[in-house]
Amino acid sequence: MKVHKIKLDAFLEDEPSVFAIHTDAEDYRLAFDLNRNLKIKLTRCKKDLDFNYIDASFAWFVWEDVKHYTDWSLITNKCLTEVPHKFSSGTLFEEATDKQAVLRYLIPELKNVDYILKINGLEDENAATHIVKNLQKISTIKTAYIIEKQLKSIQNLIT
Repeated sequence: MKVHKIKLDAFLEDEPSVFAIHTDAEDYRLAFDLNRNLKIKLTRCKKDLDFNYIDASFAWFVWEDVKHYTDWSLITNKCLTEVPHKFSSGTLFEEATDKQAVLRYLIPELKNVDYILKINGLEDENAATHIVKNLQKISTIKTAYIIEKQLKSIQNLIT
């Protein structure tokens, strides 16, 4: 019997354009500013992007641009969670439990990035450059740039 192999690459879309955004703004404020300045319509998803294995959920905003065949996603890169912190009280049977705040990252390689903007379906590099210029004009954004390096945890952005 002959074995048939299907290459997965044939079914995958082009790689998305991924942008890093540095800002102190809350997620809803950033989405509002992006909508107003880029003339897009990001809306908050009913469910956050959850990762049970790291006990974290990240705010997620999406918009499907039917006219230009693009999909936009704005995702927070940082999540502050509380985890139980156990420490011994010095006795054999008692154990005191306290909560400890832990900062989790969607993309651990980019710990200094506050938000990730992912766009599937951009035509060319000029469109990405134009978007970066428009992002940098927004007053609540400190800086924005295209992430060009290969990320180890890119699978976290597959939504």
